[in-house]
Amino acid sequence: MTIGEENEKLKADLAAGDVLQTESAAQVEDLQAKVVALTDANTNAEAKTVALTEQHAAALEAERAKVDEIASAKALEIVAQQGAEPADEVETPVAKTTDQLWEEYAAISDPVAKTNFYRAEIRPRVK
Repeated sequence: MTIGEENEKLKADLAAGDVLQTESAAQVEDLQAKVVALTDANTNAEAKTVALTEQHAAALEAERAKVDEIASAKALEIVAQQGAEPADEVETPVAKTTDQLWEEYAAISDPVAKTNFYRAEIRPRVK
């Protein structure tokens, strides 16, 4: 092989390499565009999933409230059929916070009552 032939072969190889590089760059750009499209589609799918989950939770809560209302009405009907009066609902007292207990403690002026209050209300929570 002569130097001229070898030179022509190297030029052909270089041209083929340039073509491959151009094709590869185009494929990379195409794949990057697909990644962006898939990322957007995934974000949209996640948003729809969250929205549907919230919608489903709201529907379940509404259904539960409806069932509770029906059950309560049925219980009142059964009580009325038995000739008994329905029991009054008793509200459970809300537990006081430690800060509220300390405020109440500070408002007590009698030392004996203050000591008794501390021992009965505050001390069990502090331990």
